[in-house]
Amino acid sequence: MEKVRIKKTYESDRRVLPELERFFMNVLKDLNLPEQKYNSLILALSEASSNAIKHGNKNDSNKKVNIEIIIDEKKIEILIKDEGSGFDPSVIPDPTEPENLLKESGRGLYIIKSFVDDFFYEFLPDGTVAHLIVYR
Repeated sequence: MEKVRIKKTYESDRRVLPELERFFMNVLKDLNLPEQKYNSLILALSEASSNAIKHGNKNDSNKKVNIEIIIDEKKIEILIKDEGSGFDPSVIPDPTEPENLLKESGRGLYIIKSFVDDFFYEFLPDGTVAHLIVYR
């Protein structure tokens, strides 16, 4: 299989999240992923996209979220880039700690890490790129 790259850009507005989710579903539906892996990946991508809009771009509709999906025979890699100033992942509280169990937020990174095979951030001068990788 030849490497396939699909790119899309969205404005930073939470109202685009359903459209973004449909985009992910349409791109990934024909890749023959097991149903549970497919559903988990869609959830992780929705969470990462929401984080890019809300936390990365601070809901600034003048900023963009850039998506790149790279598919080859071994893996699917999704890059979600915001135009924010970045953050320190080490200061994000562990949502499984007793003092955080009842908090209404703070589970996004935990969810993403739980549902993909590899996950990391790349901090660039013009934004932050979340890399979500699933092996086929």
